[in-house]
Amino acid sequence: MYGDAASVRRLSNDLERLEIDARDLDSSPPNVVHREPVERIKVSDTPYDASMWLGVDDEGLGGLHYERG
Repeated sequence: MYGDAASVRRLSNDLERLEIDARDLDSSPPNVVHREPVERIKVSDTPYDASMWLGVDDEGLGGLHYERG
């Protein structure tokens, strides 16, 4: 249907590489590294006091051009 199109050749090459990688993993699985559990710190989801943000600019949002109330 698509013949010898470049995209078909790339897909064929990708599949061949995946098959090679799968065979490599079968013959030599990676070593599993056991790590100590990471300490989890609970962060409260209650809103911060709005007065903390008076007069600050919201970087990443293009900045505010008005006073917060």
